[in-house]
Amino acid sequence: MLSQRDNCTQANNRRMNIYAPKGWKVVYIAATDERDDIFNAGRNAIQYLRKDQIYTVNMIFECCSFTMVELEEFPGIFFYSNDFIDCP
Repeated sequence: MLSQRDNCTQANNRRMNIYAPKGWKVVYIAATDERDDIFNAGRNAIQYLRKDQIYTVNMIFECCSFTMVELEEFPGIFFYSNDFIDCP
């Protein structure tokens, strides 16, 4: 029997919806490339998140050419939207 996390990762292999509403579930898939670290989002992910764990979107912010995510589990801390996939 598949867990909720397994169902999310098997059902959706694309990036998260950058227009996701508050309460939307996402799975952290970990960074796949090097990039500028605006607001320490890359370091925040390493420090706070666990790969394949499900998290809840609090807010989405657009900043320059980046889309940042604030999670309900970590208020006030920003992460890159590219590091997540949707969990329908």
